[in-house]
Amino acid sequence: MATWYRTGKVAVANGNKTVAGTGTAWIGAINPGDELKAPDGRGYEIEAVVSNTVMTLVDAYLGSGQSDADYSIRPTRGVTVAFNENAQALISLVQSYVDGALSGKFPAGTTGTPSLTSAADPDTGFSFPGGNQVATSAAGVRRTLLGTTSYQIDLPITGAAVQANATDATAGKLMVVDAFGLGDSAAKQATDLDTDRLSGFYFGYGGAHANATPGTNPFPTLNGAFGLIVGSGGPGGPGAFMTQTAIRFNSEETEALFRSRNTTGWTPWRRVLDDDDLQSDRWDTTAGALLTAGAYGFGGNAPTPSGNDFNNEKRTGLTAGFDVTNAFNGSRSIVCLTMARNGDRLVQFGMNTNGAEFYMRGWDGTTWSQWYPIAPERGSNSNGEYVRFADGTQMCWERRVPVTLSGAVSVSRDRTYAAAFAGTPVLTATPSGGNSAENNFGEYIISAKDNSGTPTFRLRHYEAASRSDTLYFDWFAIGRWYN
Repeated sequence: MATWYRTGKVAVANGNKTVAGTGTAWIGAINPGDELKAPDGRGYEIEAVVSNTVMTLVDAYLGSGQSDADYSIRPTRGVTVAFNENAQALISLVQSYVDGALSGKFPAGTTGTPSLTSAADPDTGFSFPGGNQVATSAAGVRRTLLGTTSYQIDLPITGAAVQANATDATAGKLMVVDAFGLGDSAAKQATDLDTDRLSGFYFGYGGAHANATPGTNPFPTLNGAFGLIVGSGGPGGPGAFMTQTAIRFNSEETEALFRSRNTTGWTPWRRVLDDDDLQSDRWDTTAGALLTAGAYGFGGNAPTPSGNDFNNEKRTGLTAGFDVTNAFNGSRSIVCLTMARNGDRLVQFGMNTNGAEFYMRGWDGTTWSQWYPIAPERGSNSNGEYVRFADGTQMCWERRVPVTLSGAVSVSRDRTYAAAFAGTPVLTATPSGGNSAENNFGEYIISAKDNSGTPTFRLRHYEAASRSDTLYFDWFAIGRWYN
């Protein structure tokens, strides 16, 4: 049979249901329904055990208030009741194991207190932080998290699944930082440029360096280092087909070369062109420089000749301009092609922009020649018509030139050639009629006085009396417009 409980002291107040304990431990020792033998000698039913030092009564205390008083509590339930309660609690506990761990089901747990762990290491084990998730913890810290779409690992991986070193090429192994030069502050040094077969990032030393990298060196005169990018793959087995790109380390000038390999061997190193290989401007004449669009007037708008003067243009290329000095035949808008031979002999071809005239000239290293038409040039003005040929031949003519006699037996008239001759031309004239006597010209003479272009027509007839009439002549001259 259960014994009475008397440990500690109590304090009670008249009309109050609360009992305070000092030095008491009521939880688990007494139960609601037990009887309190109070300091006033009366018995009171316990309503609730609030804590180890506080309980409440069903009825208010009737005696006078006291503190630090003796008391006793008599259990009202027998051993059988307590046994039944304990048995029921045990059954509930066992059932929770049957429904949980014994059936393979565990609570969620946390990172610090995993739900599946060992007695000796309670902060290391498994927990279930969310739907379709399993986490592992070690020392109270999550290390992995497995979900339906990913497996998160929060610590370094080591062991046989990881590369043994930076160039370990075993199939299936996980790569580490600096594997084949990736992610490392310093790439791995190539051992032999011709026989290394592993893709990656490396470095080597030029041919003039004391530690020059073996193999066919891309920079045989370099006394320094260069970077090397190696690519390997394709048919034919490992290393049968490869590419290499070498880039020289230089703060002032970058230079890159590349080559490839197939089953027959390596190709020669070839240089990668960069901006330094291009013309600096359209007139850049650096030997070997790559031409850009607009170079020397090709592939873009032709530039204006130097000083807007065709005499100054002594570089091979196209130029164009408007009202350019030393253009041909007074043309205003001209495109000109200059061709040079070592800078001491030049030929220029010019065409006006309407395409009507095409001229050429030469420079002998000292003096420009005059412009010569390549196609026949034909024109007319108030002095008649003319045509010029590329070989220097020129013809001028005029029709129905009036010559008037006023009561005279002779008369003369000066005319100017439509285009100047370089020397005295051959000149002929024929009558083409008159006013009063169409066919009566009498005797006439025509002569070319000089090479400046002033032929004189001199008419004379021998009738007894003077004559007043207007006669008409056609004249024609042939000669050279340049010698």
